[in-house]
Amino acid sequence: MTKEKQNAYARQWRSKNKNKVRQYLKRNNKKYYQNNREKVRASYFKSKFNITLEQRDKMIANQNNLCAICKNPPAEGKCLEIDHNHITGAIRKLLCHHCNIGIGSFKDNIITMESAIQYLKER
Repeated sequence: MTKEKQNAYARQWRSKNKNKVRQYLKRNNKKYYQNNREKVRASYFKSKFNITLEQRDKMIANQNNLCAICKNPPAEGKCLEIDHNHITGAIRKLLCHHCNIGIGSFKDNIITMESAIQYLKER
């Protein structure tokens, strides 16, 4: 069987057996992640933020593992999240999940955030 015929047969089999393929990939991706956790994390930080794990660890140490906004440590079993400017991509500091979501919800709009602060002061 030629390589082209093998590839055509494989494509046809995969299209007919999508659930089997999905289960296989899910099982093997999970196994790969478990066996290569640090490698996967390093790849994620490099591709998304262009930093190494060592640079991230240094940021954590510089902030004493505390959120830059609320000054609390991350929740049990969680890590601080990298806050970045979505327009420039520049990394700011590390935030807990709630502070990061809060800033994200306001879309980094300082005027809207100041309005929210004023609203909270009125109550």
